[in-house]
Amino acid sequence: MYTVKQSSGRLGISPSKMYELVAKGKIPHFRIEGKILVNEEDLDAYLRNCRVEAIGNFPSRPRSSFKQLNASRMAGAWRKRGVMPSP
Repeated sequence: MYTVKQSSGRLGISPSKMYELVAKGKIPHFRIEGKILVNEEDLDAYLRNCRVEAIGNFPSRPRSSFKQLNASRMAGAWRKRGVMPSP
C-alpha cells in the first residue's frame, strides 16, 4: 500500500494530480480515517490503461530527399521572405 505522496512519486506526477485522480475515481483507493492508501496492483493497472501504442513504422533516419538545415540556407530563406536584411 502506498500513500498519495508515494503513489504520485511512483507515477511521476504531483501529489495534487494524484488527489485529483483519486477524487475523480480513476484510481481505486482505500480511505482509512482520512488517510488515502493505494494498492500497488491498482497503480500498475492504472498505468497499463494509460498506455498509448505507437502507430505506423517510422524510419530511424531521414529519407534521402530530406534536406538538412544550415545557417546559410536559413538566412537565404529569411531574406526571401523579407525577415532578414540582405548583407
